[in-house]
Amino acid sequence: MIDKVIDSYLESDDNQALQINGSWGSGKTFYIKKKIEEIEKNNATSNNNTEDKHYPIYISLYGMKDIRDVRSKISRSILRNIGNLEKGIYSTLDATNNIFDLLDDASSESELPQKIKAIKSIGKGISLAVQKNKTKKDSFKKYVIIFDDLERISAPLKIEQVLGYIANLLEEKECKVIIISDESKIKNKLNAKEENDKTNEDKSYSEIKEKVINKTFEFGADIKTKDTALSIIRKNIKDPDPNNVLNTLGPKYFDWIMNVSRMILDTQKEVNLRTIKSIISSYKQVLVKINEAKESLPNNVLEKALKNAYLGIFVFTQEYKKGWYANIDKERTIFNISSVYSKNEALKKHNSTSKTLNQESQEASIKKIYDQRMAYGQVIPAFSSKDIYSKKLYDLVVSGIFDCQSFLKTIEKLITDSQNRIFKLTKKINFLHDIQNDENLISIQKRLWKLISHKKNNASSEEIKNQIFAYACLCDVKVSECRYFDFASKDKDKRDLFIKNIKAEIKSISPKKLEALNGDIRDCSNSNSIKNILPMLFTEKYEELNEAKNKEILSSIIKNEWRKAYGANSDGFNNIVFNPRNRFFEMLIKELEKEPKKILDNTAIQGIDSYISFMSTGNMFSVYAPTDQSSTSKEIENAERFKKLQEQKQTEIYHDKEYLKKYLMESEFKSIDEYTQRLNTTIDYSKKN
Repeated sequence: MIDKVIDSYLESDDNQALQINGSWGSGKTFYIKKKIEEIEKNNATSNNNTEDKHYPIYISLYGMKDIRDVRSKISRSILRNIGNLEKGIYSTLDATNNIFDLLDDASSESELPQKIKAIKSIGKGISLAVQKNKTKKDSFKKYVIIFDDLERISAPLKIEQVLGYIANLLEEKECKVIIISDESKIKNKLNAKEENDKTNEDKSYSEIKEKVINKTFEFGADIKTKDTALSIIRKNIKDPDPNNVLNTLGPKYFDWIMNVSRMILDTQKEVNLRTIKSIISSYKQVLVKINEAKESLPNNVLEKALKNAYLGIFVFTQEYKKGWYANIDKERTIFNISSVYSKNEALKKHNSTSKTLNQESQEASIKKIYDQRMAYGQVIPAFSSKDIYSKKLYDLVVSGIFDCQSFLKTIEKLITDSQNRIFKLTKKINFLHDIQNDENLISIQKRLWKLISHKKNNASSEEIKNQIFAYACLCDVKVSECRYFDFASKDKDKRDLFIKNIKAEIKSISPKKLEALNGDIRDCSNSNSIKNILPMLFTEKYEELNEAKNKEILSSIIKNEWRKAYGANSDGFNNIVFNPRNRFFEMLIKELEKEPKKILDNTAIQGIDSYISFMSTGNMFSVYAPTDQSSTSKEIENAERFKKLQEQKQTEIYHDKEYLKKYLMESEFKSIDEYTQRLNTTIDYSKKN
């Protein structure tokens, strides 16, 4: 498309400029330089008929501060084209400044050689050009002056000055002009100025643009841009340089990389070539490290490592370069996008609390990442797996640090898990893979139940996860008439036994691993069977942990050590999860009655406020948790009691009600209101469900 636009413009009698507009990194410069090569090649192979030729002159405006710099650069480029001169001559051009001015000053063609001789050291090339009439004014109609990076000029040079200069070229020299720019950056520059200056300059820019530019081509993610991106990938992989680590991949991986790259790019609305180059650069770093360990790696581990690395780097780089991580306050959210997004959507339906600007920005970023990854998963199933989103690859993309040893250990574990008997049977049933008949399917269900129906000592979180997925698989057999187990009705005893065993296995898991396990399960499955069973498995353990953690936090508040405790003790709040059956206020009331001065201390109030605010908006177990409405109502009552009691004690102890204390109390009461509102939401939800 863009080829036709440019060719049509060059052959037309359009006396205004053509603008190619597109975002940074979209490939505008890469494309135009290829186009220049194509035009010059056509010039070299065509006959001597100058009517068939165009002479492209490329000028980058990046960093230019004075219009004289622009004119001088064009002068040098024109002279290079006319006389095919060496660079050493160009230093003599400062006295003339502009070849166009030089030509205009000559009253006749016969005077032109004298003018040129006045330029020290310029000799035979220019004289010869004059003899061949290449410097006639009319000949400039065949010149194509290409101005790149219009938005990247530097002060004091202004964009309207450059456009004014281009207008003169178009009118007086009748040459063709192509302007390459990112107009969004031009508008950002104008918006950054003082209001008065911005209005005047914006008006000036718009008016001059209308006079200078006739047509604008939007350079985006069209076929040409995607082809350019693929050609960059291809060129890097096939670069014969012996130091090119991509050469070690071989044809098998070369074909795979090209195929998946094409499929990913087809999901993109915009393609940024700088991002593509960054992906290749990061992948090279990984290859160097993997190659060092290559000899000791089994083939299946090597293959999965190479493929996961490329896919993971592609995703993380795209998201990072688009700025989607900037609004996300918890790094781990990036690895649990599906789970966090689902929770956000569930809360939206049952919580009308207004959000801060930061919360809204974060939710918008999470949605963008979720939507993009879902689009990837539609074309490449591997993207639906959490395996791709490795923390080690994220660290490489964001900070340039790559722990290859840990990355390979994770890959080896993934391979081992995939060979696990429970995992393999679950996969067989889920996908009805290699199952010959109904009897065969029922037989496999029995074998799977036998593997998961007894308690395992010292079970790892991965083993527990496989057991839970296997249970859900038995509940959700696709061929319903062949479902051997019906845990919801006739096989309740089996269900209760399974729950009892898993709860016993969970007891030995650390809080951190428990949180990761819960997140993994939610991320990897949308099964209703899993959603129904998770609260039965996890709630009791979470309540036990919460009780201990709440006591710990309360103790630190009383001792005025909460800042230290929140920051350093077991990752601060990270192991506390929202639970509608919390007893924090019950404990807080007891302490307030026992030692009111310690609780009413400014620092303690700040600690309570921080804790409650976190419980209202931060880490959560999910509103899916079954709610004992009476115990939840009790927590709400205790929160209200605490507010009244605190106000009463405040009046008794501090008669003057210092402003700071009043301010802190008002702040805290607001957070308590948000917390109780959320508790009410869980009650409403449990009534409806």
